[in-house]
Amino acid sequence: MLRLPWPRRADPADDTPRALEIDVATTLASASGPMRLQVALRLEPGQWAALLGPSGAGKTTLLRLIAGLARPESGRVAWGDEIWHDGTGRPWPTRRRRVGFVFQDHALFLQMTARRNVEFALRPGVPKSRAGDWLDWAGLAALAERRPEQLSGGQQQRLALARTLASQPRLLLLDEPLSALDAALRHELQDGLLRLRRGDIPGHGRPAALLVTHEPAEALRLAERLLRLEQGRIVQDLRPAPLAASDRLLVPGRVLGRGGDGLLEVEAAGRVCRLGDDGDWRAGDLVLLSGGGLRVERAAS
Repeated sequence: MLRLPWPRRADPADDTPRALEIDVATTLASASGPMRLQVALRLEPGQWAALLGPSGAGKTTLLRLIAGLARPESGRVAWGDEIWHDGTGRPWPTRRRRVGFVFQDHALFLQMTARRNVEFALRPGVPKSRAGDWLDWAGLAALAERRPEQLSGGQQQRLALARTLASQPRLLLLDEPLSALDAALRHELQDGLLRLRRGDIPGHGRPAALLVTHEPAEALRLAERLLRLEQGRIVQDLRPAPLAASDRLLVPGRVLGRGGDGLLEVEAAGRVCRLGDDGDWRAGDLVLLSGGGLRVERAAS
């Protein structure tokens, strides 16, 4: 079983749980021309939300705006009473926001070994020996002295995740952090992230998190809230209810549309299911399929 090797925090006064508030707008270049990204969102303290949607919808750009790696044309980003950006003053630099960002391209330091990559992320006052704990957590202890170019794509991804968690972020921004892993290792690292999300590490708080994924099953397992972004807008905000004992066989799916006979077609677990449901569904809606039929939780309007 994976054990998250969280050290004692070096600056506990800076870890008060806060809400993340975003209200931003900016113009993106898309394959079909300029696209307006406009998102208003609040993440409660310690909340984990998954961001789904087609490629090019603006998911990665939204993470970069939150982290301070890009500036919106207008709007506001705040972490509790910390105003990270509001367009009137100098934005908070990324390093002061204490955001942990796992990039799709990993963004590792190529001149450093795996161990040095993780050591670089440790906060002041944390012993360097903790880097070895994180490498062990990621299954990379035997590769600690290798440089990134000597690691496979999946190993680089695990190193990027370990380095990010070692920095003790208050907010996690995860851009498809497990996409290059095989099913068994992905499930194992999901278990570790779940312990972090649930606050199961004695003496430590829960960071909030925004997770980009194309896997509805992963989103449902790791997040308390599912957001769907299309053409720069959040079009769905789902909060799946806790599952009852009768819902053990619950599979996330996506609505494809209706067939000529009026039956609802839903893609789930690599198959297309045809269901007799007269709900007001749109193509792309995220749903949950259970033994009792079609089940979905929508956010209150």
